[in-house]
Amino acid sequence: MAFAVPDCDTFVAQQRSLYVPAGDVGFWQGAIRESDTDRGDADALRRAIDAGQRLSLFLRYADQDGGHDTITQYSLMPDERGDWLFGITRHWSLN
Repeated sequence: MAFAVPDCDTFVAQQRSLYVPAGDVGFWQGAIRESDTDRGDADALRRAIDAGQRLSLFLRYADQDGGHDTITQYSLMPDERGDWLFGITRHWSLN
C-alpha cells in the first residue's frame, strides 16, 4: 500500500522549538488552542479524545538549521486503563 505525503500547506507552525541531541531523549508537547490558526478541527479532536478513539498526528519539523525537513505520523490510542499510548507510524523526508 502506498502512502501519500501529507499536504505541507495544511501544517500550522509550532510555537516552541525543541533541541534533542542525537542519541538522546526528548519530548514533544501538543495543545488544542482556539486561535487564528484553528482550522476548525478542535471540536472534532476533543470529541475523539473524550470517546477514546485512536488518533493520528502529523508533525512537520526540521533540524536547527532548517534542514532535514521531515513529516512524522504518530499514532495515539488509549489502553485499557485510559492512559494514552504514543507511537511513531511513518516518516516522510521532504528534502
